[in-house]
Amino acid sequence: MRKLIAAVGAITVMAVGGLAVAAVNPLMGVSAQTPAATGSAAPAATAPPPGPLKRALDGLVKNHTITQAQADAVRKAVAAETRNGGRRRPGLLRAQVVTIAANTIGVAPKDLRAALQAGSSIADQAKAKGVAPKTVTDALVAAATKRIDAAVAAGKLAPVQAARLKSRLPALADRIVNAKRALRPGG
Repeated sequence: MRKLIAAVGAITVMAVGGLAVAAVNPLMGVSAQTPAATGSAAPAATAPPPGPLKRALDGLVKNHTITQAQADAVRKAVAAETRNGGRRRPGLLRAQVVTIAANTIGVAPKDLRAALQAGSSIADQAKAKGVAPKTVTDALVAAATKRIDAAVAAGKLAPVQAARLKSRLPALADRIVNAKRALRPGG
């Protein structure tokens, strides 16, 4: 009798446990189609549901607002931007600033970088070489203006945004040239 009660108890526990799993994971109860029903040798893998970008682009293609090639180009561009976080690397920009400043002052970029890492400013290095700090500031503003104009020409930046950025350039370049913070090694 005890063995019978134990067996019925084990079966009950397994049945209730199976129901609990089915309740938690409702997809578990859905059986895969047989190969004969689908006409293929293996069941198809389930694809993740489309995201909002895919749904929006597919809707625009369906409405003939954009072509499939344009939708694919947008997906590719968004994927490329998200790979690098959508932001430019600050180290790259710092390296460009150091290179422009060093060329304007007339020193090697590695020498200017070493002086900055020691806590000197770009203005201090310019004065030591007999170059006015304003000359370095103007060179940085000119280089940034050239990049902004190129971005506008390429359609990556609106003219209104470009004008706002250009208006901020002199103050930003002046702050960079006169900053006395030590750079991290390699920065």
